[in-house]
Amino acid sequence: MRSPGLTTGGIRLLLLLWAVLAGGCRGAKPAVVEGPAVEVLARVEGQAPATITASPTGRLYLTLGTTLYRLRDGAHPLDTVAELGAVATVLHAPAEDEVLLLVQSSPEIVRWRAGHGIESMATPVKDSVFMDGHYMDRINLMDLWGTSPREVYAVGDHATILRYDRRQWSLEANPLLEYAGRGAPLVYRSYLWSVGGDSQAVYAAAASSVLSRENGTWSRLRVPDADSIYWVLALGAPGGSYLVGRDAATREQVLFYRAAGGAWLRLPGLLQPLRYEPLRGRGQPEGSVVFWTIGGEVVRLVGKRATIFKRLGLASITGAAVSGHHLYVVGARYDSTVLLRLNL
Repeated sequence: MRSPGLTTGGIRLLLLLWAVLAGGCRGAKPAVVEGPAVEVLARVEGQAPATITASPTGRLYLTLGTTLYRLRDGAHPLDTVAELGAVATVLHAPAEDEVLLLVQSSPEIVRWRAGHGIESMATPVKDSVFMDGHYMDRINLMDLWGTSPREVYAVGDHATILRYDRRQWSLEANPLLEYAGRGAPLVYRSYLWSVGGDSQAVYAAAASSVLSRENGTWSRLRVPDADSIYWVLALGAPGGSYLVGRDAATREQVLFYRAAGGAWLRLPGLLQPLRYEPLRGRGQPEGSVVFWTIGGEVVRLVGKRATIFKRLGLASITGAAVSGHHLYVVGARYDSTVLLRLNL
């Protein structure tokens, strides 16, 4: 009688499963780059507001103060494109020769096009006002993102979602409108911080809510641990969409999810080395996602792999973008604002 036990085939199967699981665990660990070699491409005196973006072809645009620049090769990399007359907080380049900008603390969207210059775009909230307690205020737009020049979204406070179809900006109905104008605790829930997505859907994120736009309709998105996450970033790129936030209970653990097959897959531990909460991020044309934290860390996500760059010598980071085999970062260093380039 044959004694019970594992056959040779069973042993091989177990070894194969162990290898797969071990490989998955190894893949879940981020690469942490401490104090990477950086090249300073530009430096201006003072703490000038700055941000950067990449077009679908990888052309880089950035703002320093109230000036829009285009990055080029050579000893003098900054090519002046236009004087904005205002500070821009978010840039989005839907095409190589077009840039959309959000003006700081306002409902204004500005567009630059080659051959046309700068123009302030008409939107449904450009001249809007509302009562906030005993004083009047304007809608503040917080983020800007799009899949193409014919589909761009802007989000802001009071549950504001705007969509641009190349002809005009329109205001879109969404579930968070029920909170707008109903007192401070509820209004806070209607502040949309970020927008992003991929070819499947568009996502807009508030302090503790995520909305999804599919087939022209916005709805609440069911996210694991939705009651315990705060300060959510909705990040999208051709390679996929992500949600990044902080655990509301511990205020320490980073919660990270990736869209997979119509559901959100939590990737525990992948961003555990992060010390600070996510601040802002952007999908990149080559398919990755880059975001930065309030403490000066930069994270690049490619699928389920993460690379965390630390100790860049910056007191704060206000923008990051990928072009070619380089990561570009803008931020404050001592009494100046700098543009850095890192090898990937």
